[in-house]
Amino acid sequence: MTRWQLFRELWHHERLQKQRSQAYKLSGNARIVRMVIIILVCVYLLAMGVVLGIGAGEEQEPFLLLGVMPFALLIDLLTRISVQETPVVRIRPYILLPVSRFAVIDGMLLSSFVSVYNLVWVSLWLPYVIVAALLGAGVWASVGAGLLACLLFMLNTQWFTLCRTLADRSNWWLALPFSVGLIVFYRLIASRFSESALERFVEAFSNPYWCVVVAAIPLLYWINRRLQFKFVYDELAKVEKSSNYASHSFSFLDRFGLMGEYFKLEIKSIMRNRNVRNTFLSGLVSMLVFSLLVGYTSLYNSHSGQQAVWFFYCFVLGSVVLLGKVMSAEGNYIDLLMVHQENIYRLLLAKYYFNCVLALLPLGVMIVPMLSSEMPPLMIVSYFFFSIGFVFFLLFQMAVTQRQTIPLNESMAGKQQFQGTGKTFQMLANILIPYALLALLIFLVGQETACWIVGGVGLAFTLAHPLWLKQIYRRMMSRRYENLEGFRETRS
Repeated sequence: MTRWQLFRELWHHERLQKQRSQAYKLSGNARIVRMVIIILVCVYLLAMGVVLGIGAGEEQEPFLLLGVMPFALLIDLLTRISVQETPVVRIRPYILLPVSRFAVIDGMLLSSFVSVYNLVWVSLWLPYVIVAALLGAGVWASVGAGLLACLLFMLNTQWFTLCRTLADRSNWWLALPFSVGLIVFYRLIASRFSESALERFVEAFSNPYWCVVVAAIPLLYWINRRLQFKFVYDELAKVEKSSNYASHSFSFLDRFGLMGEYFKLEIKSIMRNRNVRNTFLSGLVSMLVFSLLVGYTSLYNSHSGQQAVWFFYCFVLGSVVLLGKVMSAEGNYIDLLMVHQENIYRLLLAKYYFNCVLALLPLGVMIVPMLSSEMPPLMIVSYFFFSIGFVFFLLFQMAVTQRQTIPLNESMAGKQQFQGTGKTFQMLANILIPYALLALLIFLVGQETACWIVGGVGLAFTLAHPLWLKQIYRRMMSRRYENLEGFRETRS
């Protein structure tokens, strides 16, 4: 079998794996929803490409596209978290076959270059090249800018694979992409994203760096090739770094009885299980970074009511990540939790209190802006109760229909985690409905009155949390057999 035949066979197996996945069968019409979203994104990128092309033609600057590439690459890197998989787990079935291990790894890595997702970004640079060339920015220079943008996205593919592979081994490797991002965007962040600084930033990057990009792509490819080969055998041999972990009893929670035990379970699940810990850390970091941006940059403007709407996401961003797949980790041992009456209810209570404690962190971040009168205390307090009351009420509703298990420690790379159309729409609704209500109230009655209203609503839902959590528990019990079947079928 030639290498080309092997690559074709591997890509064919990958398509079959997605189609035969139990999660794929549960997704229903999710593929249609994803296609609609992809089309809308392509239309938006096409419009951006046309606008940038017009600007390049008017200023006679064919490399204007490269000035906005750092932002596009950052969005691309964050998006690949949900669409691109590392090859480590996908290579497992081929280890014992009489084929070259490096050939299999090459096939997996090359497939990331020709994935359908990469075609989405063609909607940005292709119309830019056409419009810029037609408006006199220079045909060959515009084509060169488009080709360099394409190479940058290919480089980003290998950069993501490297960072994701290393981060799966140790959370400390997350400092690598963060440090590179801070180096690139340092001056822009330090100037609080002012318009003049943004223009200088775009101008600084509007230069072709052909040699650097062309040399970096094969270098990152070679590094990924060696790392994937090493980590595949480490994972097959269950090679893990052994270390002595201190045993934490959390005895101060004993006073809360059974609910305290489930609170301990929530904490220890994060400490001991890699996937749960990674999800928690990603939510925590997202929450803190967004809070710092809102509190200490010009992203928040107290004189603009519509900008103030974004502030409430500081309190819920971490919980959106954690509760987006609520009860999925517990799906590994959900059978045991259902042995005794009201175990699930106590677990839901513990999860609610844990996320309330998590929502207190942005309050600490906002102390300085609040004392300096940059943010009104009424808005901070009202948005806090609106988040832990009404928004948490919406997020916990997803526990009723959750029937998909995620592995606790095994790498999820190569495992398709389809949520289904209903889950997708429910998650989007949980994020957008509070925003729409806040924006509508601010538009109708003003920011201060809207804060009083949402604060009262949030406080009412917060005080009534035992009632609506009990109602969620009863609905879960009414469909427990259907959910149990789904949890068992999606266990690894």
